[in-house]
Amino acid sequence: MSGTPEHPHGQSPPYDHISTKTKNNPKIFKWIVKGIEVAPGEEVPVRRDINELVASEKEIDQDQVNLFLLGLKQFQERAENDPKSYFMMAGIHGLPERTTWDGETYQTGRFCAHTSILFPTWHRLYLSLFEKYLWDIINEIAGNYEDTNLKERYQKAAKIWRLPYWDPAKITDHKVYNGVSIPSLVTWPFRDVQDIDGKWKSIINPTYSYVYHTGDDKRINEMVTTEVDYSKLKTTARQPYATHIGTLSMWRDAPVDATKTEEWRAMQMYLNDRQPHQNQNNYHITEIFREDISFRQSVYDALIFNKKYTRMASTGFNKRQDDGGRARTEVSIEGIHNTIHNYTGGVGQMGDVPVAAFDPIFWFHHANIDRWCAIWEKLNPDAWWSKDDAKEQEDTADPDDDVHGPDDQGPGSKLYPFYETNAQAWTPDRMKESKLDFGYTYEDLSVSPEELKRNVGILYNGLAKDLRREPIKAALKDIYQEEAPEGQILFYDYCARVKYDKFALGGQAYTIHLFIGDFDSKDSKSWATAKAHLGSIFNFASPSPVNKPGGCENCKAKEKAGQIVVGSVSMTQAVIQGMQDPKLKKGVNDILKGEGVKAFFDKNFTSKLTTRDGKEVINVEKIMPAFEVEIFRRKGTIKAAKDNYDPPEYLDFESIWKKTAADCTPSCDCKV
Repeated sequence: MSGTPEHPHGQSPPYDHISTKTKNNPKIFKWIVKGIEVAPGEEVPVRRDINELVASEKEIDQDQVNLFLLGLKQFQERAENDPKSYFMMAGIHGLPERTTWDGETYQTGRFCAHTSILFPTWHRLYLSLFEKYLWDIINEIAGNYEDTNLKERYQKAAKIWRLPYWDPAKITDHKVYNGVSIPSLVTWPFRDVQDIDGKWKSIINPTYSYVYHTGDDKRINEMVTTEVDYSKLKTTARQPYATHIGTLSMWRDAPVDATKTEEWRAMQMYLNDRQPHQNQNNYHITEIFREDISFRQSVYDALIFNKKYTRMASTGFNKRQDDGGRARTEVSIEGIHNTIHNYTGGVGQMGDVPVAAFDPIFWFHHANIDRWCAIWEKLNPDAWWSKDDAKEQEDTADPDDDVHGPDDQGPGSKLYPFYETNAQAWTPDRMKESKLDFGYTYEDLSVSPEELKRNVGILYNGLAKDLRREPIKAALKDIYQEEAPEGQILFYDYCARVKYDKFALGGQAYTIHLFIGDFDSKDSKSWATAKAHLGSIFNFASPSPVNKPGGCENCKAKEKAGQIVVGSVSMTQAVIQGMQDPKLKKGVNDILKGEGVKAFFDKNFTSKLTTRDGKEVINVEKIMPAFEVEIFRRKGTIKAAKDNYDPPEYLDFESIWKKTAADCTPSCDCKV
């Protein structure tokens, strides 16, 4: 980008952005984050469920939706070289990495906070910044209505508007099993709105996609990295159909060899070249979420049973986490977040770190991730972390890097590029100390921790409903010789934990699929919705040029250190379903008794890797020696009453089965 930025105040850089220079980077383009001011004594507005907000028949709710669409449209139409544009705001997450105004170059992107304890706090600031800019636009629009009555009405709605959230684990259709869905709003290419002249008109729906501006060659060049070419993209897309992939010989039905990283790079380049135009597949996203029976339960487990901040916040793994005889099996909110990016994006922007924030659904998704973190924080009010606790993460800091230095995991870390004042960057500790709410809250937080825990159970504890089904209760009672406590159901909870190298495939993203039972091992495109599919873990990564200028410094440091990542998938509901599957019933009944465990999982448990476009990855063991799948089991009891939402009570997990990359040889039919 070049030239003077276009913005209301005509300054360059704008008045609320200040720069600072580091040793290894150009000046950081600073963003002052203060949230939306709420007057003393006024009620703090809530971020609403987007499906409920859109479906509401209340006038003030419909007015908020109307203003939101007009505001987001105007936001997206701002010139892409304007620091206050949607393009630049989305670019903070990744690309463009560098931006030039009046001959001065700034670092404006690649401030990655993934596989990091800073993940929740960094993204909270990011969302607050986006929300405030959009809120300003919405309030300006509301004040421009020509009719006095409409102006008063819309100004009232604008004042309380906050960024809506999308909860993909919340049941929206109670007529089907696991009836979750994508927001209806984002599936409409066009929407009707009432404009400032009072007339209704049809507009291109700004939540459907972001349309990149054309004619700025400099901007386009800055969307090309050393690994991936994003310059040909015209619009964002979700789970786009890969209709042209078969024309490249290496991409025909043959799997992708993990040892040939040059193929991975060519694949991504070709994919972006062939998908320049809008190509949405929103309904397939709903299908994928509904077929993943472990997803909702993973959300419940992350919110209720994860008690350490470091493990709630990040997928990062260190061998110290298995010390003391208690293995790390907790589900992290970051890990769930990664899965949502994968299911929503596929080969589209949401599945790719540097460009994920360009898809409008990114903001609804991350508002919900922030909501989940806020729920966890209310349930664990004293939980925080220290610099020593941060050692649970791999020691990946580069001492010569001012942006991600030796303290890049501690609560005193600077959350670049977000600043509290011109001279002071935000840190997690400052966010906690200031008690600043950034001008929003969530309805979930208005109740006591005890009631909140119950509400979380109602929303996400699908396992409880399955266990209380009469046939399952009877079957479990027959299997176990010991008597369950009065009024309770005795069962075993199963969890699969996967350890893997985040940057093993040249930093490219990939998906780990887990199965129990038979599936079509040759049709990798069908795996995500196969009946035997337990769930998946998404390696949300992006290539960074190690030992070269540019790229995400956080990613480069972690790649140098060989960052190991951990993900967990709940297996219990799949095991319960196996009790009703004629092919699995006997084996499942045996393992529930503790018999034939190794033989059962050796025969029936499988893990597979795929590229972002669904191609199987082979020879994984050759380039990822740390790859490991381990299955754990723990005894649990749950209240039998259907109207009881108390969490299950568990003993500690014990390891019952394990496979590593070392177990695989060229001559064996390895299922890891």
